[in-house]
Amino acid sequence: MSFTAKLGVLLLPGLVAFLALAGWGVYRNAAVAEVDQNLERLTELRADALELGFMSQRYSWAVAHSIKEAAAINHRFMARSLDDIRAIRPWLDSAYPFLTRDLNDLADQTRRVLKAEPIAGMGVEEESQLLTDMVHDFNKKLATQGELQLTLKEEAHQRFDTWTYILLVIGILLLGSVILVMRRVVVTPIHRAISLAKLIASGNLAQNLDETSHDEFGELGHCLNTMAASLRSSQDKLKEISIRDFLTGLYNVREFNRLLTEEMVRERRYGRQNALLMLDIDHFKQINDTHGHLAGDEVLRSLGSRIRDHIRPSDHAARYGGEEFAIILTETPYKSALVAAEQLRRHICSEPFTIGGGMSLDVTVSIGVAGYPEHGNTEVALVKSADDALYKAKNSGRNQVCGAAGLNASDIHQAPANG
Repeated sequence: MSFTAKLGVLLLPGLVAFLALAGWGVYRNAAVAEVDQNLERLTELRADALELGFMSQRYSWAVAHSIKEAAAINHRFMARSLDDIRAIRPWLDSAYPFLTRDLNDLADQTRRVLKAEPIAGMGVEEESQLLTDMVHDFNKKLATQGELQLTLKEEAHQRFDTWTYILLVIGILLLGSVILVMRRVVVTPIHRAISLAKLIASGNLAQNLDETSHDEFGELGHCLNTMAASLRSSQDKLKEISIRDFLTGLYNVREFNRLLTEEMVRERRYGRQNALLMLDIDHFKQINDTHGHLAGDEVLRSLGSRIRDHIRPSDHAARYGGEEFAIILTETPYKSALVAAEQLRRHICSEPFTIGGGMSLDVTVSIGVAGYPEHGNTEVALVKSADDALYKAKNSGRNQVCGAAGLNASDIHQAPANG
């Protein structure tokens, strides 16, 4: 499911809760407004009925005292009140149908008062008194309904407020749930992506993002992981280039110094021995001068390959400089290192070196051997001891192995190297 679909699913409950709360508010306001309207209509009807009763009494008095002008005015007022009553009847039929009969009786009695024969005021007075009594009874019923409407209004307010609080709590809970889920589904993946991007920017490429989600965040995680993997690969290649000699493929002198320090720390900690071989190609300048530097490079390249093929995986070989090489034999005693150095010399000299153009050369090497800790307990001292042994081999006729303690490989009569 895409992130957009997930977001829609997450927001849907909140939207439903919001719409429900809004709809409930509209319904609540409409219901309360209806109650208020009924109260207002009841109040108006009571006022009209009271006015009708009052005007009926004044009309009766004016007729009784033969005051024609006052009688005419009150007659008009009563007629107008009768029209108001007629106008309100449709509402009363729908809201309070049980009061319709009383209202009809009141209207009929009003018409009888208006049509009563004013003989000495007797008919008008009797009808008017009857109308007044009817108005009084009708107002009592209206007052009762008004009180009932007030009670209903209070109950409606309480009921609506209760449901409003319930819906509000539900909405808050839904919103909180949406926020928590959004945090898990949206915010957390974003923070993880940002953290990974910061790690990548700082050079830490070991971390990966989860790619299991089938949405935009999963795709983002895949892209970041792919980028981190690509950078790791490039970083590994650059690191390999930075520690390797470009011609021979062996370690360069910088990496050799680091490995030598690392191995000597390990040997000091565990009380073990190691050895260092310094190797130099005999008459290499003559090869360059006679056959050219390209031929010399080919000899160096082939020599690096022969050294790499012969030593153990735990050993470290490096081009120390020019035609000189250094080899760290780990966990190898000094005498065993002399035997191993002689085996390496013979392996190197066993076949001619091809230099191109169908030509080949017999190449020999001289090797100096020094052991740790007997010939140096520091990196500098050990390298100097092995280098001095190498010069001794060069000065003694080349194509041989010499040890730092004056012991040569030809002096060792034992099985080849330990480990």
